[in-house]
Order: sequence, then structure tokens, then C-alpha cells
Amino acid sequence: MSSPKRKTPKRKPKARPKTTPKGGRPPHEFSDGDLVKVELLRGFGTPLQDIAKEVGCSVSTLQRQCKEQLDLGKERANAKVAGKLFQNCMKGKETSIIWWEKTRAGHTDKVEHQHSGDVTFVLHGDEDKL
Repeated sequence: MSSPKRKTPKRKPKARPKTTPKGGRPPHEFSDGDLVKVELLRGFGTPLQDIAKEVGCSVSTLQRQCKEQLDLGKERANAKVAGKLFQNCMKGKETSIIWWEKTRAGHTDKVEHQHSGDVTFVLHGDEDKL
């Protein structure tokens, strides 16, 4: 015979004292100078790892807390490059004009071939299997 199962009383979880600090690192506080530095460095094309090291945080913290500065720095850099590209086009620099035409105006080097006449395929091999 099997012995009857005993019910164990359910324990209530111990309540944590309210004075216990939360685990983990304290949140990183960015100064106004740090935020300006993030924007400028991103505008120069500096990799995120280097920017994070410069301001003393992880890449994920940088991306989470400085999204606006990172985006603005990238937009400003793109605007500067586009402005310089436009200036070069206006000066008649061929490479810049070709690049502009391909990326901005939708032109392409793609060549389409049209064939006329009949096309015949000749298969060599075991004719019994055909």
C-alpha cells in the first residue's frame, strides 16, 4: 500500500526590506557636454563603440539614452556630405555627377539585351532518358 500524501503548507515569500538597494549598476548620467560630444562624434562618423568609451558607458546605454543625439549627428553628417557632393557636381566634376545621377536621379549602368531569332538548345547525353 502506498502511504497517504501529506500536504505541505504553502510558504509566503519573504518580503524584502524596503531599504534594500536594487541590484545592478547605477544608471549612467550624461552631462550636457557628453550629449554635445556624442552628437559631434557621430557626425564625424565615429563608431558607436568609440563614442561609448569616450563618454564612459556601454553601447546599449548610449543607443538607448542618446538616440536623439546619435540620429541628429548622423543627419548633419549626411547633409554636409550631400552639400559637398552638390558643390562638386556644380563644379563639373564627372565622378560626382555620375554618382549623383545613379543614386539621386535613378540612372543606372544596367544594359538590357534583346535577342531576335530562334534559339535552339542541343542536349547531349543519354537519349533514352529523354
